Amino acid sequence: MRLLACLALAAAGCVSSGPPRDGGRPAPKNESLLPLATGTNWTYVDMTGAVFTTRVERVTQIGEEVAYVLRGATVGLSDDRFEPQGDLAVVAPRAGVPHLVSVGEKEWGMVALGGEAVPLAQPGLARGKSWGGRFAGGGEIYNLKIVCGGMDDIGTPAGRFRALRVVEEWENRGELKVSVENWYAEGVGIVRSIWSCHIPGYNQRRQLDLRAYQRMGG
Repeated sequence: MRLLACLALAAAGCVSSGPPRDGGRPAPKNESLLPLATGTNWTYVDMTGAVFTTRVERVTQIGEEVAYVLRGATVGLSDDRFEPQGDLAVVAPRAGVPHLVSVGEKEWGMVALGGEAVPLAQPGLARGKSWGGRFAGGGEIYNLKIVCGGMDDIGTPAGRFRALRVVEEWENRGELKVSVENWYAEGVGIVRSIWSCHIPGYNQRRQLDLRAYQRMGG
């Protein structure tokens, strides 16, 4: 369960965002950091040549709230690592701010405790500020801390982007530690994601760079 959770959290890192200010520059708009129109999709490649896709698959209803299901798949070369596929996360936009409702599905899924979805963006926060929440799955509790970063120039196969850096830190009783660094370009979504996973007997680091994207709905 810990290994599956580790990889699930890393894969789900390809769907979150946050818009702090950096050196007086205006922060990107929340709603444009993670386009959520159904059909919007991103294709990433890592240094081994493995290709990974994320797609806004469908709309779902959670109570009276509309949320979006993001789905992932490995479509190219791969090595012997476990590659999470299927539903990666459920994200609900609230006043333009994406909130993480759940991560993964079935045996490796995790849901926000008490139904308290965690904001993946916090308007107006300064660089270095943080917040978080807790998720439950498989009889375990996972703590999430999100830290605001700065703006960077990122070069990818899809082009160069001015992107906002956000760091997610997941932990479970000190046994599982997952760090996910994401860079978001306004109007595009994640253009680079670097994640590392540490549990007893297992350590891994991976970098995904944007190769192509298609934004639906304008």
